[in-house]
Amino acid sequence: MAKTVTVYFATNRMPFELRANQKPFFGSRIGFGPDPGPFDGKALRFGRAEVVLEPGGEGTLKKVAVADEKLLPTGKDGKIIVGSAQIFEELRRATMEGDGDVLVVLHGYANTFEGGIVGAAEVAERVGRTNVFAFCWPSGEIAAGLNYPEARERARLSGEAIGRAFGALLRYLDALAKKDKACGRHVDVVAHSMGNYALRNTVQAMRSHLAGPDAIRIVDDLVLVAADDDNDTLERDDGIAPVVPFARRVTVYHSRKDFVLQFADRVKFRPDRLGQTGPKNIGLTADNVVAIDVTDVIGDPVDGFLDHWYHRRTPQVIADIRATLEDKGPNPGAILNRIALPTAFRRYRLAPA
Repeated sequence: MAKTVTVYFATNRMPFELRANQKPFFGSRIGFGPDPGPFDGKALRFGRAEVVLEPGGEGTLKKVAVADEKLLPTGKDGKIIVGSAQIFEELRRATMEGDGDVLVVLHGYANTFEGGIVGAAEVAERVGRTNVFAFCWPSGEIAAGLNYPEARERARLSGEAIGRAFGALLRYLDALAKKDKACGRHVDVVAHSMGNYALRNTVQAMRSHLAGPDAIRIVDDLVLVAADDDNDTLERDDGIAPVVPFARRVTVYHSRKDFVLQFADRVKFRPDRLGQTGPKNIGLTADNVVAIDVTDVIGDPVDGFLDHWYHRRTPQVIADIRATLEDKGPNPGAILNRIALPTAFRRYRLAPA
């Protein structure tokens, strides 16, 4: 039976108006295009979308509603409308009815707005989460011809916008936790492919908040999948490393068979990718960093693009991510089908079923 998943979202993409030959979804807009939005992609819009997931298949975007936004006190009433407040309140009500936790998803390179939303819904459904928040950055679309270096530059420039949206979400949930001492909400983050480079720049944009009252102490798990970022980013002060102490655990999934990352490594002259090798020197990372080699479970490359999306297509990987998000114990090696590598502490490989 088909399942409908609600995805709350923020985006710094350029919105496009409903066209005459397009069937209305919901409200006055149906989505956002491939390019950065106003003010060089610094402007944010918030909304919610409905995705229908067929059993064992991909999802279909059915409805998009963009929250009203009026940040200047114009008009007779002088009223200011903040779109994030409406969406966060809807998300709060959803957490009260669901499992309480929030899953934040960052998509990778060459995603349409629709692809980013549908992908977030699929990830949430696969790992058993009911509350999902996606950030759709202007990663380019293959049909639009955006090349790899331009996409990386957009990921870099999107860090500030993602940081503002993420920070606002965390502050909202943190305020709820302070009101309700028994509140057990956690925020988990799954970043895929170039979304990890966007995350790196988000971390850099948020650094001034990491040691202050807005520190992201309610972040539970950071899950980095097929990361298109340098393999020493978790060791570097200008990488993702500054956020690691504020997470309970960071889990890196990597594969030597990832064709897309091989392309980025060899053809685009990038250094070794985190999603290929895992952390360059895990001994130089914080103690809460764990690396999972999934090479043995994704099979021989038949479709390299699918091998890059193993977090949505490979049952063993999906099961491990789900167990990671569910497991709150201190021993990551206790998760089923993980085999510890004898040559490196905190490194594991997934065994084929």
